[in-house]
Amino acid sequence: MPLNKVLCSDTFYLIKDIEDNSINCIIFDPLFDIEIEKYKFLVSEIYRVFKDSGCVYSFMNWKRICECKSILSEKLNIVLDLFSGSGVVSEVCSKLKRNSIAFEIDRKRVQIAKERIENWVIQK
Repeated sequence: MPLNKVLCSDTFYLIKDIEDNSINCIIFDPLFDIEIEKYKFLVSEIYRVFKDSGCVYSFMNWKRICECKSILSEKLNIVLDLFSGSGVVSEVCSKLKRNSIAFEIDRKRVQIAKERIENWVIQK
């Protein structure tokens, strides 16, 4: 799975390709019009990809995401954004020098996200 990219596809499809126990943090704005069975699948996949010390934050607000910096203390941690929208989580990760993986199904939003974060420089 490529790091520091916004991938244009369905989260429920892409999450299957993430390695077990590889994600430090998942931040997402939950969708409310998805059937319960898909959410059950998503929860099982979240548990599969999480590192033991992983955490989930479910909200979308620039200030609140920045407050998560303390949980992302390691520069090489990987943050997964399941429903990226316009790429706010990816942008914050870039500014905090954290790696991210972002999924968004809407091509227009992916383009906005890519423009927002096109000059990423992740210091490793």
